[in-house]
Amino acid sequence: MSGSMRTLLLHLIFFFFITEAFAQEVKYASTDSLLNDLHILTTTIRDNHPLMYRYTTKERFDNLVQRTELQIKNGVTPSLWYASVSKLVRSIGCGHTKALPTTNAEERMKWTNDLPFDIVIIDSAIYVSKAYTEKSKPYVGQRIIRINDAPVERFIGSAYNYISADGYNLTYKAYTLAHQFNFYLNMLIGNPDTLYFETPGGQFKIRYPTGYVREEPEDVATTFSELPDVPHTMLLTVPDFDDDKSKLKKCFQYISEHDIQHLIIDLRDNGGGNGNIGTDLVAYIIDSTLTYYIDKKTAPLQYKAYISDRQGILISNKYIQPDSLTRSYYFTIKPERKYHYEGEVYVLTNGGTFSTGAFVASALKHLAGATFIGEETGGCEYGIGGGVIGTLTLPYTGLRVQIPMYGWRFNTMATDTGRGVVPDVMARKEPDDFITGADPVLETAKEMISDR
Repeated sequence: MSGSMRTLLLHLIFFFFITEAFAQEVKYASTDSLLNDLHILTTTIRDNHPLMYRYTTKERFDNLVQRTELQIKNGVTPSLWYASVSKLVRSIGCGHTKALPTTNAEERMKWTNDLPFDIVIIDSAIYVSKAYTEKSKPYVGQRIIRINDAPVERFIGSAYNYISADGYNLTYKAYTLAHQFNFYLNMLIGNPDTLYFETPGGQFKIRYPTGYVREEPEDVATTFSELPDVPHTMLLTVPDFDDDKSKLKKCFQYISEHDIQHLIIDLRDNGGGNGNIGTDLVAYIIDSTLTYYIDKKTAPLQYKAYISDRQGILISNKYIQPDSLTRSYYFTIKPERKYHYEGEVYVLTNGGTFSTGAFVASALKHLAGATFIGEETGGCEYGIGGGVIGTLTLPYTGLRVQIPMYGWRFNTMATDTGRGVVPDVMARKEPDDFITGADPVLETAKEMISDR
């Protein structure tokens, strides 16, 4: 079978897979209103998305729009509409551009019907990574081969079709699917009475809805501490860039007052946050002034009335300077003289290193000579969509789509390959590590420091 025929077959499998799951829903009544929603969405994306046609072609995007129009004329349900829009915006190659479920779709795809375990995706395979109940503990580290008689490969491939990511990145798709596993189970398989999970050691089942609701996770704060088993080494863990930036100052003040020669910065699972705090971290490490650019398309917003909830810090960013000749902006980062760090830097990353997390990773790689350990970052190395994120609410369906108003160019020496920061040393947790609690990524960094 040729590659093109195999791709076509997979697309047909995915289409029937998701269509079957949504077959019992009531279809939207007005085709014209749906087509108008699609027109508002595609016009806004074509005219105003800062990364439009960077990672896809106009021909490919237009073909996807035509397929969506045909689908609408044949009749779509709320969930299938959500899936179609997700697939459409996914093609742009921007992890900040995504469809948010409508109230009806969200009701169908309940997040609160939690599974009593977490999963992780390793080499296109699903493994149970954490158990929340005693009954689930025996399955930690086990590979899931099939879900309700569907091969896991088909489930993963279908889910990836609807998950937005930067450029051609796959680690962010894997990370998103693992952390929203229950959501995509509902989306793709529907609401069966029972979920059957087949593993090499046998099958286990869970009644559905599960009736199990997880407790809200506690906020994880930025922490720093010396490693007792590796002399002169500090571990700085930054789970996001929304925490109090004074912790960064305290960390580098401690470093300057002690004999710290090696700094490990853990950016794993760092999904971003306040860009100012990210630049504060970079400023303690870089040796020269950096300049980055934020671009905006010059076309006016035709459907400005439908865009709300503009979230971002572009105007308040203390580094921002407007370019008088364009609608672009630039910002500079000057080295922090007080408590400036001069030693070696090691950075731990994975597919959850995204947005401001990817920006910091890119800066530290190219402008601080940091050594990277782990997995490719989920955010692009060259640049991302961001600055201000607007929410476009489509008038008929109420579907909300997040769209960045600006494009960040990190202005590094990197070329735009559509990939994240690729580590110097690849390392990750393997299935047995979820049983033992080992952290081979951190251990690799410690071994590299000890061997110097």
